[in-house]
Amino acid sequence: MGSLGSRIAYLRNKRGISQEELAKYLKIGKSTLGMYETDRREPSYETTQKIATYFEVTIDWLVTGKEKKMSAILSEKDKKIIELYDALGEKGKDYILDLMEKMSEANKK
Repeated sequence: MGSLGSRIAYLRNKRGISQEELAKYLKIGKSTLGMYETDRREPSYETTQKIATYFEVTIDWLVTGKEKKMSAILSEKDKKIIELYDALGEKGKDYILDLMEKMSEANKK
């Protein structure tokens, strides 16, 4: 995933949506999106922002492939929690999320 286009294609495929669906959301042509994904054309800043918002990633990661925001502020314990969570399957992630929400609610009482 070395380029902006490859990251767009990666996110789209990971989400399981077609070029047509994403292009419709972005209000661009399917062929334009195809050119973005193959690095034959670059999206405008506005379009890049829409893509980042849609996939819930930072513009920084989308453009550079590097995430700067969280790793600098997370403790080692937080990083370990994220690493373990990422290793879980969807069922495990759902279970942990549910458990954390219940614990958070109990803490508020």
